[in-house]
Amino acid sequence: MNDTNMPCRRMVITVLGAVAMALGGGGCGASIQAVYEGNVRFEHCMALDAQAEVKPVIRHACWVEWVQFYTYGQTRDRVVHAQIRIQQLNNGSAFVEPPLSGGSDSGASLATVPPGLGDQGASSLGQAGSHGQNGTPAARD
Repeated sequence: MNDTNMPCRRMVITVLGAVAMALGGGGCGASIQAVYEGNVRFEHCMALDAQAEVKPVIRHACWVEWVQFYTYGQTRDRVVHAQIRIQQLNNGSAFVEPPLSGGSDSGASLATVPPGLGDQGASSLGQAGSHGQNGTPAARD
């Protein structure tokens, strides 16, 4: 062998090894970019679910796309949630709660008296400062 070409060969092998490490052996597991894109897309689908004016067809398409393209590096609970949402939307659930019946449309609901208290309990609930020291009921006159 020619000893004059030995340093050149070492340099070529070193450079090729460095290039191979940079291209193929950069790391294991999901890339940060892939996980980020999956997170953003998941939150997008969740936001669509939260908006009542968005049609179920659009929500369904969002979840199907997420499951097909964005699950790399995602946690199992997110994947299961997406699969459940797809199934719910296939079955006609729009994830919208029905309106309250028998009342005004103001959206406010009144608290009810717990069972067993009756009228006496309802009147005592409205009295401020009716307890004595140590949280015991104060004596009534």
